[in-house]
Amino acid sequence: MPRPPMHRSTLPLLAVLAAVACSDSATVPFPDECNILIAQVTPNGSILYVNDTLTFHAAYTAGISAACIPNVPASSLRWSSSDTQLASVDSLTGKVTARGVGSVSMMVHTPGGGSALGSAMVTVTAH
Repeated sequence: MPRPPMHRSTLPLLAVLAAVACSDSATVPFPDECNILIAQVTPNGSILYVNDTLTFHAAYTAGISAACIPNVPASSLRWSSSDTQLASVDSLTGKVTARGVGSVSMMVHTPGGGSALGSAMVTVTAH
């Protein structure tokens, strides 16, 4: 039986981490007077089969103060997976490889680690 067409939901949602909590700078990667979403990650809500791949992209949220953005171009941000048993991600390119069935979050960070600036969910299903 042929494999069914792969469904990828590419909803243009903001998949983002830290709406800045101005009163609690411990929860914010860049304490400031902003109340912002720092990075958009697309696509969000993707569904992949085991062994499929998909490349994520990140961009800083438009219209926010330059003081709120890390001193790093979005193209230099690094990627990580919340569970590499379910999906691994190339830290430089954002290319995700589905490994096991379940849901996992792909996160984008400044080089060197630190708090996530944005994230997107991936659901991996069996063939």
